[in-house]
Amino acid sequence: MSHLAPKNLLKKAVKSSSRASSRASSRATTPAGSRHASDFEDDGFSEASDSTLDSLASFQDDLTIIDYGDELKRSIEELSEKRTSTREAALLRLAKLLSHKYLEEDLLLQRSTILDALRKCVKKSGSIQEKILSVKVVALCFITLGADEESAYKEFAPILKTIVSNVTDGDILSAVINCLAMICFVSSSDEQETLLLMDMFTTVFKDSRQMPQAVVSAVNAHGLLFTTLDGPRITRDIFDSTMPILTRLLESSSMELRVASGENIAMMIEVLSSDPDSPFRYDRMDNLLISLNMLATDSSKRRSKKDRSTQRSAFRDIVNSIEEDEAPEVKLKFHGEVITFNGWSEIKQLNAFREALAEGLHVHFQYNELLHDIFQVSFSPDMDSEDYRPPSYVVSQNSEISKQRSQDKNRQRQQRSRHIGLYED
Repeated sequence: MSHLAPKNLLKKAVKSSSRASSRASSRATTPAGSRHASDFEDDGFSEASDSTLDSLASFQDDLTIIDYGDELKRSIEELSEKRTSTREAALLRLAKLLSHKYLEEDLLLQRSTILDALRKCVKKSGSIQEKILSVKVVALCFITLGADEESAYKEFAPILKTIVSNVTDGDILSAVINCLAMICFVSSSDEQETLLLMDMFTTVFKDSRQMPQAVVSAVNAHGLLFTTLDGPRITRDIFDSTMPILTRLLESSSMELRVASGENIAMMIEVLSSDPDSPFRYDRMDNLLISLNMLATDSSKRRSKKDRSTQRSAFRDIVNSIEEDEAPEVKLKFHGEVITFNGWSEIKQLNAFREALAEGLHVHFQYNELLHDIFQVSFSPDMDSEDYRPPSYVVSQNSEISKQRSQDKNRQRQQRSRHIGLYED
């Protein structure tokens, strides 16, 4: 059974999501991911410590550098300094540079130097913050350098796996899991390696003693790699082995973990249901839908009003996708143009890049060929104009016109690659 090539990781998901979408009924769907719209601009480094977040936020206004190549080189050189605070400052600059700017050519010139320095930072960090920042920069390097970095993946993966197996700090574990999943997604073509990582992530999220944020990261990482698998047998085996754990996590005290688990369940069912040659059946579907509907209508006063609202919105999407075959939809708007993401698989992958790139997501969508190849997108020349504005999530309208337009687009996606069109109100 073959593993999908790195630059084609999303093509299977696009195809599966479109098939699922084309079966959707005309009932209105609240798009998955719409609950993230309000925090799109400011939570990209949510897994870091508070001090890391503050430092990244304060650095936002300092990114007025004329020669980014020189600044990149200087920051890389400072990764070898003895003082921990100096290395942390350099990592902060690198995180901001590599997320907010697409610096492939400059990074290629420094490739060996930065990867060697980052390996040392990851292995021998002088602080929790340095460890977290260093793995974030590793992920950004892989995103910038592109899919042809399997040799670099093989150098970093054993180091990161060792940390996952031994670290006790929840913030570090969460950041390392995010990094490991992303670099595998981008650069590894070895299906056995992917399956081994998924087993490792399963070990994390089935451990009730782990910190919630690490478990959420493990669930999301497992889901991201699931979208790269090809063939009903392996996907069904993973579904059967993880469903008992994920259904238990639906009862977690953490809202984020309940939602992540529900979305993974919906995503796996979406993928398995998309194969016309292998009809999907699940013996405990009635019990599952009871649990999901309870979460979609939860009014428990033990939860905050915000958590109740977020959870209900998320699980309405989840229930609709399972009961009604209604694929969730998210639109990313770029100054009058939009990219439409259909289905749980695409949204899972979009959210992984959003987590890694934060406010720089739109820059990489505009310039980074890796994202162009994965998401099958291209942009108009006027995207470079001075009046360009960063993107925001745009949710679909609950009108009959909008529903019909979505259904028409879903049918069109089965016949041609994704296209970007003018957004219609």
